[in-house]
Amino acid sequence: MRKTHFFSRSALGLLIGFATVGMSIGRADVIFSTNGPGTGFNGGNALVLNQSSGTAATLTFTPNGPTNVNPPSNVNYGVIQLACPGCTTLSGGVGAFFDPFTLDVEVMVGGNSGTFTATSTGGWVYLNQSTISLHWEPSQLGPGTFNLDQGTFGPIFFGNPTLTGVVAPNSGAIPGLSTVQGPVGSVNVPESSSKVEWSVAIATLAFFSRRMMRRQVN
Repeated sequence: MRKTHFFSRSALGLLIGFATVGMSIGRADVIFSTNGPGTGFNGGNALVLNQSSGTAATLTFTPNGPTNVNPPSNVNYGVIQLACPGCTTLSGGVGAFFDPFTLDVEVMVGGNSGTFTATSTGGWVYLNQSTISLHWEPSQLGPGTFNLDQGTFGPIFFGNPTLTGVVAPNSGAIPGLSTVQGPVGSVNVPESSSKVEWSVAIATLAFFSRRMMRRQVN
């Protein structure tokens, strides 16, 4: 009986060990950035957008430089800063107006890239209020060449930003700062070496199972 338990524990340990190795293969960090030449307002590469009317105000997008991430995870694509030094609260009546605009965020992995585009109808901004909202397309970049401008992301994919509203100039721990975030994931499947390891693990478990059955019969 003791030997039977020993073989059972050994087989289980081997199977868990192979499973752990198999799951770890194919998982690797990916380095991405959003500071490519395709990032900017209104189809250009300008990172600052001025108000269309009213008191002076700006929307500034700061992209991310090279960032290392291990999927699956949430990532920052950059931040949007809304500033309006001359704005009063809504009750004071001094604000700024932004015409409709777009913001392109180019996601780059090496020489491969795809672009998320935010469209906005613009709106009024006061010290304590912002009516600016964003709608992002497409829903996903990658895996492979899906929705990419050039190259391939391989098994990696980036989800579109979840930020839909730009906060008021006096809102947040850093006033007027909105973070543009989204998910990154991987569709990795076990590589050939991992499949071999799983086959060995299953064969080993079957071997020990047969031995245990024979001992129990005897």
